[in-house]
Amino acid sequence: MLNQSLGNVSRDSGVQVMAKHGNHSRNASNASSNYTTDDFEHREPWKLDRKTIIITIGLILFIGASISYIYFPLLLRRIIQSFINVKPDGEFYDFWLQSSEPTEVGIYFFHVENPWAVENGLEKLRVREMGKYMFKQKFIREIANFSDDKTMVNFTERRYFYFDPEKTTGSLDDNITVVNVPYAALSTLLAKAEDSVPLFSGFSILSHFSYRSVNLFLEKHNQHLFINTTVRELLYGYKLDILDTAESYSGMFERFGIDIMPRELFPNNSFGILNGRNGTPDGPYEMYTGLGGTADLFGHFKAWNGLTKLDIWKGDTCNMINGTDGTIWPAGVDKKDRLYFYIPDICRSLYVTFQEESQFKGIKTYIFSTPDSLLAGKRTNPDNACFCMEEDEDLAEKRCTLDGIFDASGCQKGIPLIISLPHFMGADKRITDNIEGLKPNATAHRPELHVEPIMGTVIHGDSRLQMSIRVPPNNYLRGFDKIQDDLYIPIFWGYKKLGMSDEVAVELNCRLFIPVKVIRYVLILLFLTGICTTLIGGIYAIIENKQRIFELLLQDEVEPYVKSYSNAKYQAIDKERGMARVESETSDLGDANDNSYPNTPRSSTINLPELSALVQSTETDI
Repeated sequence: MLNQSLGNVSRDSGVQVMAKHGNHSRNASNASSNYTTDDFEHREPWKLDRKTIIITIGLILFIGASISYIYFPLLLRRIIQSFINVKPDGEFYDFWLQSSEPTEVGIYFFHVENPWAVENGLEKLRVREMGKYMFKQKFIREIANFSDDKTMVNFTERRYFYFDPEKTTGSLDDNITVVNVPYAALSTLLAKAEDSVPLFSGFSILSHFSYRSVNLFLEKHNQHLFINTTVRELLYGYKLDILDTAESYSGMFERFGIDIMPRELFPNNSFGILNGRNGTPDGPYEMYTGLGGTADLFGHFKAWNGLTKLDIWKGDTCNMINGTDGTIWPAGVDKKDRLYFYIPDICRSLYVTFQEESQFKGIKTYIFSTPDSLLAGKRTNPDNACFCMEEDEDLAEKRCTLDGIFDASGCQKGIPLIISLPHFMGADKRITDNIEGLKPNATAHRPELHVEPIMGTVIHGDSRLQMSIRVPPNNYLRGFDKIQDDLYIPIFWGYKKLGMSDEVAVELNCRLFIPVKVIRYVLILLFLTGICTTLIGGIYAIIENKQRIFELLLQDEVEPYVKSYSNAKYQAIDKERGMARVESETSDLGDANDNSYPNTPRSSTINLPELSALVQSTETDI
């Protein structure tokens, strides 16, 4: 009978019971929000639960690591700037003051194989590379003074070259045929003198002496466009009697303001690649020390020889003394940077641009090299137009539009020395088509600087440049009258290799680069840990929330059935007891007043198997 009664219990009766006991029931659709006043009064005080702690920790790690990673390069740059400066008691000072290790310098000469045929206009110029001839170079900087605020330092620089026979291919006594630079410059210098001081229309000072006298003078001294000498003389200087004789005439020309034989280019009336350079002071320079708010200008020259800008070229941009010495730049080099360096020998600032990332002895570097625009003609790169010194429009159109060369005559007293990359790499075909034997190679001939971006210092580098001379035709001058067009004759090309010793590389790795890598990896690890922790906390919160909602829904669905079950049970008990009272007529009348029934607890025992089946049915409904 009890089971039959339970089977007849309907959801309507459960709803009625829920309505009767409204303070203890909830609707399934708003189970999470429909609480009574008693519920709030008996809630525990708020406290951090596990999921909140996990999410908070994850967000702190994520945000903290992100901010630290973004601002770490700026912080590192400030730290580097604090010790990479020219401070007398600083750690970088001794490194800057003098070279701790010699720099490797190599020179290759161009031997002319057909000098007589070229001079007589019979063949193209044919050259063959000779060398390499190796030197060790050291420098010493002599400080004159610091500015009062220590932001500027004034100094001169001396460079010393020591021949290295062990690494040299060949000997200093090797015979070589090269262009005779003083003689080759004569045509240009005489043309300059002829055009600069005309006495009257159609008559110049040079016409007064006539080219015939000049030719007799050159023939007497047995001068030719090419000269056979030794590598030793070509390096350290060979004396020419013609220069002694020319010096006697130069005084006469100087009265008219013409310097036909610049003495500073030919000291002691001799010519040599290293003549007058070994140990000779260069400068003075005025350079930013990196102190007192000049960290972003560290190593840059403010002045050279007392000049803040030159007065040589035809524009302010070209006359700028811009950049460093080519070995250091301010800390924090970026791939977008254009790194300038000033070369006094050519009175010009050059620049390099980023090419690719690389490594040297385990140190990450940026490779910077010269772009094509650096030595481009004015038509290709209009910014270079102010380097053109030709007054004649036809000559300017002819010479200043050539790509791949730089005419340094403005810096060399009118002598047309030409700067280019080795073997005229990247030069105009109007130049290279007239020369045989050139073998340009990007790997061997393109300048490369491995710059460590954090410090802004050259870790390894090969600076490579070639020097040539332009020989123009001259129908009235012996040795030049059979040349058909401007002839660009290469003299030599050289490189300077900058390198860091293994000991210094290991020390830098241990003290700077490895700790920086560790810090970056730790920040990345914290960043990822923060993300993972936040996700775990979020997933945990979602699962816990769904579980809680499920429990509330389950409670709302089961509670009516439990109460209906209890009510049905009590009804069955009442019915059975009523039947018992009818059947037991012999019972004491006091039994009618029996208080056991009213005191029967409402939490009578429930049939657990039936309740379990009921819960499973409810879960299925949910």
